[in-house]
Amino acid sequence: MNEKFLIAIDPGSAGGIAWQFKMGSVLATKMPETPGDIRDQFEAFHQTYGQDVIVFMEKVGGHQGKAHPGAAMFNFGHGVGVLQGLILAYRWELRLVTPQQWQKRLGMSKNGDSDTLWKNRLKARAQEIFPAVPKITLSTADALLLLDYGRKEIAKNG
Repeated sequence: MNEKFLIAIDPGSAGGIAWQFKMGSVLATKMPETPGDIRDQFEAFHQTYGQDVIVFMEKVGGHQGKAHPGAAMFNFGHGVGVLQGLILAYRWELRLVTPQQWQKRLGMSKNGDSDTLWKNRLKARAQEIFPAVPKITLSTADALLLLDYGRKEIAKNG
């Protein structure tokens, strides 16, 4: 199999995108603010890598509630749709991965931690796995960990 360019996406306005280039270097960015900004980033990589791209994106479900009002969930779903539409338009391979899948591969679980403690544990793990990536943030940590899952998945199953 030809070496592929990998992208990992933690969707949502507080999420991020991690990119692994064919030579192994990794970059992580906060989720771009607009669909046009996302398109511009994807277009730059499409110009370089064409269709030799596998995207691992966190598979998210929709639920409403006090913490997630309907309008916020609608906006979130719209953003996920924009991402999936661009991925399909570029003919990149899309692999959806649940949080439980990539977290299990890392050997991590929330175990009753507060959300803040859990997110900081994930960030610390991303910093351990990717010491050369500058300024890992709460926005980019999950995307990086999903990228690590993707690398291991490709090595194991292609």
